[in-house]
Amino acid sequence: MCTEALEETRSFAALRMTATARRPSARPPAGFTILEAVVAMTIIGLVAVSMLATFGAELRASDRARTVLEMESLAEERYAGLLLLGPAALRQLADSLREGSFAAPFDRYHWTATAHQAEGQRDLVNVAVEVSWEGGRYPLTGRLFRPLPRGPHAH
Repeated sequence: MCTEALEETRSFAALRMTATARRPSARPPAGFTILEAVVAMTIIGLVAVSMLATFGAELRASDRARTVLEMESLAEERYAGLLLLGPAALRQLADSLREGSFAAPFDRYHWTATAHQAEGQRDLVNVAVEVSWEGGRYPLTGRLFRPLPRGPHAH
């Protein structure tokens, strides 16, 4: 029984020494390798570049939307001015109502307006306003009912 206990103690000690000897080599090294750091920096760089490209596209789209909104508002403003004209003045637009430029801060925009009697329709007038600038144009068209005077006092 004494030999059995001695052998059991020896095998336990050998097992303990083997586990202790393996422990340092079985543990992964602390920190990152240079390859891991390079891969992480590459991924971060790609994500940053794609985010900047998306941001730039968003800025361009926002600027274009602002310009179109300004052109639309300016065209509607000129069109509203034509709505106030009577039948004769609408059919014979004065030079000051045919074309021009807007005052600052919209001085980069130019406008033209036309009004013609609709073909075959005595009382309908085709009206068009176009606002333009170096990068594009915005047309606004419509038809207005402006009856010409009838009867003995008509001019």
